[in-house]
Amino acid sequence: MISKFFVYLKRFSMLKIIYGMLKRQIIRAKTFLICGYKYQAEIDPFRILWVNPNQIIHTAHLYNYGGREELCYVIAGDWDLPKYLFDDKPIVKMMYEHFAHGIEWKKTTPYSEILRRVKERGQSWTKCFSEADVVSRCAYVDNLYFDIKENGYRVPEGILFGVSGIAKGYTSGGEVTVNIGRNGNILYQDGKHRLTIARLLNIPLIPVHVLVRHQQWQNIREELLNINNGRHIIKKFTYIDHPDIVYLLR
Repeated sequence: MISKFFVYLKRFSMLKIIYGMLKRQIIRAKTFLICGYKYQAEIDPFRILWVNPNQIIHTAHLYNYGGREELCYVIAGDWDLPKYLFDDKPIVKMMYEHFAHGIEWKKTTPYSEILRRVKERGQSWTKCFSEADVVSRCAYVDNLYFDIKENGYRVPEGILFGVSGIAKGYTSGGEVTVNIGRNGNILYQDGKHRLTIARLLNIPLIPVHVLVRHQQWQNIREELLNINNGRHIIKKFTYIDHPDIVYLLR
């Protein structure tokens, strides 16, 4: 009986691995069909960049980019121009008051505003439909904060700290997600809890997933890649040390 259990467990594990491999290939294929076929500079949905969390200052949150967050996109337009400060988000302010100044969650300034939104909209702060949900969410953030403080920031499988690379395992929503504007400015998209905690704990670098690159930025990547392939001098370019450029020029 026990031996049969292990046989079934092994089969299930193999099926899970095969499913993960197929899903990765499907995601890569979709990204290629959406935008990858147009460019030489790599657009890989599993590419992880390492970014100083304090460099993610603004947000140009894309709600209606017409896709899914595990893929990658190249989009033109002015979406990267209306920038809002990441630190102005109510949840971020509440986390700073709670963790940096030791204020109880319910006594933080934004807490009542979040409850008001729950009552008026029926939902706020990641599927909170009631005050009980908000309290539960606060407990989740507490646990996340102390887990990262005690065990360190989780590094994706197959990635070395500080070195850009391709994550081996499929993880949806596991990293902070960013968008990159026309001039290479890194804009917040998703993962506010982890990003805020990284700042609070003074973590120097965190892994991020790129959702959308501005078309002008992708054109810069193309230009630098082509110049590098032609063995021209490239040190004069401003973007030589940008985390979305460095790995292209190796």
